[in-house]
Amino acid sequence: MMETLPAIVLSCDRYHALARHMIAQYDAVWPSHLFIFHVPYQADMVLGARVSPRRTPASIRGTVLALIEEFDDESWIYWCIDDRYPLRLVQPEVAAIAESVLSDALPDVSGVMFCRWGKMWQAQNLIASGTRRTPDGLTLLRRKDYSQIWLHQFLRIKVLRHLFERLPEDVAQAIALDPLKHRVPLPDDHRLYVVERNLAVFGESTSRGRVTRNCAASLRALGMGFPTGFEETDEVITMGVLDDDASAPTLSGIKPPK
Repeated sequence: MMETLPAIVLSCDRYHALARHMIAQYDAVWPSHLFIFHVPYQADMVLGARVSPRRTPASIRGTVLALIEEFDDESWIYWCIDDRYPLRLVQPEVAAIAESVLSDALPDVSGVMFCRWGKMWQAQNLIASGTRRTPDGLTLLRRKDYSQIWLHQFLRIKVLRHLFERLPEDVAQAIALDPLKHRVPLPDDHRLYVVERNLAVFGESTSRGRVTRNCAASLRALGMGFPTGFEETDEVITMGVLDDDASAPTLSGIKPPK
């Protein structure tokens, strides 16, 4: 089994404070994680015990392709953009998924997302006949396309490479890629899954270029201060609802195997 897993961080110099915060949150809520965060930079490196700084082009497409160029298509990585950070992770289930990835116990799987949120609760974004289980008995539902690709998740390199090689070079913000990603067909052998039962809650760091109130509070609680050059918004944005919250949605039309 591998001792560490590369975590590919989509970031840039201006957003490094948010990348540092995201990494600090993983250290706080999952101290035993095995990630080495590959953080891109153009001028100023992000340094840390679990950080591998990587100089990349400024464009989003160029950044991602540069970060993954050393890996072969079947390699597993953890995909984590700086605009999300973990608030709650259900253990030991999340760690079990990581172990399955590290030991390559899911040979026919190309991606696993353990936060079920938004479009992942909509039957039209899932393949009813694609349900399967992990070695530890977790039920996974197969995804139809790249919906929620910005959420943190385990992926094989080929998934990111196929997608970003087909996206335009001249896009200023990741949000502009949302409609474009749906123009790229997901290959049949790129089997992406999401957990049937949500196992995580993530916070969103920014909204329309301003730091969310939840992220600002988290930064201050960690003693990291407020990032220079940003404004704060009153918005509180989180993703994912756990079973102990009665507001958890249910999925119509998709049943796990008996």
